[in-house]
Amino acid sequence: KTYEDGIQFFESKRLEETGEHLLILDGIMPVMDGIEILQKVKSNDFSKQVYVLMLSGRKSPAEIDRALRLGADDYVTKPFSIKELQKRVQQIIQRMKQ
Repeated sequence: KTYEDGIQFFESKRLEETGEHLLILDGIMPVMDGIEILQKVKSNDFSKQVYVLMLSGRKSPAEIDRALRLGADDYVTKPFSIKELQKRVQQIIQRMKQ
């Protein structure tokens, strides 16, 4: 499922659904950016059930480090190849199964 912005995502109450969740967050989004969503998700009671892949045009080592410190499971910079993104998603899914 896709959402236009972070507020729409949180209003959907998607994280309250049973099971694990894989979020692909864009670093630059309207209203709430991906980092803000990541922070809110990881401070939530559901955080252990949520895996996050950041997909962003922000390429600075400081931005990448910040996202990983805040709990992102992976970080892919734009432009990206679809094969790379598929591989990274598959790796996260494998970790979810462990």
